[in-house]
Amino acid sequence: KNEKLKHTIVLGGLLMVMIAEYRNVDWVKPFEISAEIKQFYSWLNQQAEVKVIVELPIANDLTNSSGWERSSYDDGQYLLYATLHNKALVNGHHSFIPGEVLRLGTRLTANFPTREKVDELRQMGVGVITVHEEEFADRRVGEKVINELRELGIEEAYNQGGLHGFRL
Repeated sequence: KNEKLKHTIVLGGLLMVMIAEYRNVDWVKPFEISAEIKQFYSWLNQQAEVKVIVELPIANDLTNSSGWERSSYDDGQYLLYATLHNKALVNGHHSFIPGEVLRLGTRLTANFPTREKVDELRQMGVGVITVHEEEFADRRVGEKVINELRELGIEEAYNQGGLHGFRL
């Protein structure tokens, strides 16, 4: 009797595994790049003089709910977007996230933008600051960054929906 119960349990388990295996369900939903994103990066790709960009918001280790906090894993989407252009990324990295990336993000994020931080980005070779308005933890922070970049006189070369490209 015990032997029959074991066989029934094993057979039931195998049947459940087979049903799960052959069920037509998307366990992982594909990430699609929106038309708006494609349009922006198409524009960016045509900017031959731009060699390096920085994507905002940038990953950092802030945890004070400033509206700037962003995980380094969230920056991974910028690598996907990089397939649409041929520019180097200041905040581009692979699955290994060096500590310098978070320190740079934290340093640049604090009180950004200032004339000094914009100049530092220029010295790094950045040609365009890309602002993803909807990606900020608090959208008002993104709006503030955009307005302050404008006040600093940084040329807003692209403004479509929630994407802004400021030329340095």
